[in-house]
This record gives sequence, C-alpha cells and structure tokens, in this order.
Amino acid sequence: MIEISESQSPPKDYPQIIYKYRDWQIGYHRNILTHNQIFLASPKDFNDPFDCRIPEDFLSLDTTKKRNQYADQFVIRHFNDPEVKGREEYWLKEIPRRLESDPQGMHDHMEKIQKEFQDKYYGIISFSCDWDNLLMWSHYGASHTGICIGFKEENLRNFGRFGGGGKVICGEAFPRINPIRDVRNVEREVITKVFEEIFTKAKNWKYENEYRIFKLLYPGIPSISDRIVEIPDEFYSEIILGLNFPPEEIKYMQNLSKQKNVPLYQLQKIPFEFKLNRILIS
Repeated sequence: MIEISESQSPPKDYPQIIYKYRDWQIGYHRNILTHNQIFLASPKDFNDPFDCRIPEDFLSLDTTKKRNQYADQFVIRHFNDPEVKGREEYWLKEIPRRLESDPQGMHDHMEKIQKEFQDKYYGIISFSCDWDNLLMWSHYGASHTGICIGFKEENLRNFGRFGGGGKVICGEAFPRINPIRDVRNVEREVITKVFEEIFTKAKNWKYENEYRIFKLLYPGIPSISDRIVEIPDEFYSEIILGLNFPPEEIKYMQNLSKQKNVPLYQLQKIPFEFKLNRILIS
C-alpha cells in the first residue's frame, strides 16, 4: 500500500515522467502551461461513478461484538463533537441498535456522509504514465488536436504541497473496507482506507495507465483557488503536440517550450502500424 508522504523514494514501477492530456482550445486547460497551475479536482467532477466511491462496509458489522466495538471507536473518534460530547452512553447504545435494526439504512447513511466529505475535501489530479496512448489522445487530448505535458514525477510527489501520489490499481474485485480500526495502528489503517478509496478503479480503466496526486483540503471549506497549486518550471519535462494540433499555434508553443527550457515534440503516425511516434520540433 502506498504511503502518504511528502518525501519518499519511488517504488520500482513508478514512472520518471507522468503525462497530462489537455484540450488546448479550452482556456482553463491552457493554464497548466501558461500559468503553471495544477488543478485538484473534486471526485464529483469525475466521469466514473465508482471513482473514489469505495464505502466502508457497515453490512459486515453483523454480530453484537462488532457493533459494540464500532460504537466504542465512534464515540472515541467523535468525543469532541457537540452531538456526542456528554451523550456518550446514548450513542454507545443507539449505534448498535441502528446497525442491528436497519443495517442497510445505516450503511447507506454512512456512505452518503462519506461521499459528501470526499466531494468537499478531496483534491485529485490524474495523469497517465504514457504519452502515446491512442485512446487517451482521443478522450482527453481533444481528438488529437490537443497537447500532452510531461512532468517529473518525483518533483511533484515531493513538492510538499500535496498529500501523496501513486499509480491507480485497476481490477475486478471491489475493495471491502472494515469500519472497525485496529487500535494498535489507527493512523496506518486510515491512510490505507484513503488510498483504497482514491487509487482503486475497475479493470475497464486499465488502458489509462493512471497515476494520481492527492491532497486533503481540510479543515475549512476549500474554494476554487484553494484547489489550484502553482508549480515551478523545473517540474516540466516535455510538451507533445497532437497529430492534428492547429499549425497556426505551433510557433507559440515553440516559444513557450523555450521559456520553460523543455523539448517540444509533434506526433506522427508510424507507417503501417496502429502506433504513434514523435519528432523533436523545438
């Protein structure tokens, strides 16, 4: 499991460069190059209804012992909450009662609370480990008229303005997260839970070869500006123009690449293959 860490050596399978596909004709998409701005999106804006929606499995609390254990931990975690403080005995009885009488209703209620928290406080930016992915160019690179920007993975991960980064794991099994924490290592279990939520997707998305950077924008209610992180030019590695990038914009991109001191490439088709190549143009 990946750790939330501001400084760590990358696992062996981490890429040196991670790529962001953008539509150059959309103004705010340009900001990632023209203003060095990375935007940390909310899960509510994602195109996958399962993305970050890995709820804790309250249906697994199917014995009196488990229900009481969860109630004990809930009261401890929320000791200073106005609704809990001074009413500990009430919640120690009420939570097990609700879990037993209406487990599905309790599960749905807690899932709703979790979703609202994620949408409000999670900030995520997604990258790909590939620059030559035909589907990524079609879906996120404006049908090959956009751009693909390479970033130095280690620089971003160790920047100190984010909570952590890592590769997304795609599979068939839906994670089952136990609401009961191991009291001997609560912090580790919370970190594991968060990363299972953020870095787990269905196998259908494997083609994206996705890498993510995450930040918890808590406490306070984050504004749009709180979701924008400015990065230095040194974090950029390369810029790649799509097959059908507007020719009249190429001169501007050449000047921009020189300002950032990074190479600029243009995509080409490889003859008689369903593959892409790139040539250096600046």
